[in-house]
Amino acid sequence: MLPVLARADLVFSEAPTLARLLGQPAPAGGDEVRSLLPVLDRAVPGSPLWLLRFGPTCLERVLAYQRGRLLMEYSTGYTGDAVRAGFGDRLASCELYWWLSEA
Repeated sequence: MLPVLARADLVFSEAPTLARLLGQPAPAGGDEVRSLLPVLDRAVPGSPLWLLRFGPTCLERVLAYQRGRLLMEYSTGYTGDAVRAGFGDRLASCELYWWLSEA
């Protein structure tokens, strides 16, 4: 899987899933997600834009990162009142639009 990620320009992932792929413990919060970034840089060559989702349900927050640069961390607006089914897909389409508009 890691060679495929090296060819990507943009990767959406839940931080715990990516951590397990890298052989690391699942991060519990933002500080632990940030500590995963150097491991990610060592494991995956290139400079894809990583949008790492995390929080209690992995939908609440996103850390945007590109090799050596923490670009931003933001809230997705997800709450327990929101319909979970499809939320990540709608979020991804909004993020794609925003990031591509900024490029």
